Order: sequence, then C-alpha cells, then structure tokens
Amino acid sequence: MKCKVMRVGLQEYEKDAKVVITVTVEGSPGPIRALVKLGAIVEDIIKLVIKKYEEEGRTPRLDHHASSSFDLHLSYFSLQSLDRTNAIWDIGSRSFYLRKSKVKIHEEVPTTTPISSLNNSEIRPLPGMFPKQSGQSSPSMGVLPWIFTQKMNKFVRRMHTLFKLFGCLHSR
Repeated sequence: MKCKVMRVGLQEYEKDAKVVITVTVEGSPGPIRALVKLGAIVEDIIKLVIKKYEEEGRTPRLDHHASSSFDLHLSYFSLQSLDRTNAIWDIGSRSFYLRKSKVKIHEEVPTTTPISSLNNSEIRPLPGMFPKQSGQSSPSMGVLPWIFTQKMNKFVRRMHTLFKLFGCLHSR
C-alpha cells in the first residue's frame, strides 16, 4: 500500500518538474525557448509561446488574443496537430512547431452537396473557363478540339526539334 502512495507522489513530483521546450513559429527566423511544467497542456504552451513571441518583438506579428487559431505540431513535416488537451508529459517531445490552423476551431466546416442531388441549372462553367470561338452556341462543344489541337501542335514542334537533333530532317 505504501508503494502506491509513493508512486502517486512521484508522478505528481515529475509533473511539477520543469523542462525547456523549443518551439519554432511559422515564418519566424528562430525558435522560442520556454520553461514549462511537464503537466502543462498544449493549449497553455501555445498561449505561452505567443506571449513570449510578442514580448521579444518578433516578426511577423501575431494576434496574441487568437491563440485558438494556432496549432502545435511535433515538427514542420507533421500534418496532424497535437490535441490541445494533451500534456507535455504524454507527448514525450521537447521540440515543436507552431503554425496557423487551417480551420478555425469555432467555425463550422461547410458540408459538400453530393453531385447526384444537384440540378442541371446549378452546374455551370465558370466565366472565361472555355475559349470563345466564333459560330458556336455552346462553349463545351469547342473545348475538346481546341485542347487536342494545342497538344498536337506542341507534339509536332517537339518531334521536329528531336528529328533535327538526330539529323533525320534537313533544316528548312
């Protein structure tokens, strides 16, 4: 029974221990070093790093009130951000990368409509998407021949250059 009490006490002591973490902020020339408790959660670390960033007068300027618009990653190459409720103790790393989040936390992500539920009137090409050709009422009719012609011209030009290079054709 005594061992369990000591073990719990040891875990609490270790969570109160402080460690130096290194956080590189996206767009900033160098990392920020901060002293945090092992029990600190990711959200607290983001707030602390933004505060230190502002105190040091670094550029580009960050909105220190918008800590919710930033995500903490394990590295520059990490696509998945760390969960804001995770403690440093659980993560195991001391080096992180802070970047603006793609989607704001409190903002709803719009859902997409399945194509099968759209009417023909809702599906329209963007203006300027197809080249104007004289005498055609529908822009989609002239797109395929136009693309094919462009690709064939490019192919012929490159083949002509290649044949000239190998000496198969005489110069004109």
